[in-house]
Amino acid sequence: MRRLGIHSFVWTGGGTQAMLEEAMENSAACGYRLIEFAYLQPEKFDIYRLAKKAQSLDLEIAVTMGLPLGADVSSEDGAVVKAGDYSRMQSRRCGTSAAPSSGAFSIPRIRNTR
Repeated sequence: MRRLGIHSFVWTGGGTQAMLEEAMENSAACGYRLIEFAYLQPEKFDIYRLAKKAQSLDLEIAVTMGLPLGADVSSEDGAVVKAGDYSRMQSRRCGTSAAPSSGAFSIPRIRNTR
């Protein structure tokens, strides 16, 4: 069954670990079971701590990366598409596994040890 989600920017600016955790708590408290994070310098965040927090709140996490018009992979201009492909390739080098069409990557799953 699919889960209804909400973007973290509804609750906070998402610029700090505490803001993302607050957004997760607010989302879960309102009954959401999925939260979307923007791809904003993932090296600034403790990804494993976010994964554990998500598990404790029964939340799934989706991370997406928006591209500017000059890197729109759906453009008819080959140079623009190439710029978008380069941007997605760069995101993969930052330790993500970007999906080919969305730019999304996965937060690690933490095994339940109970």
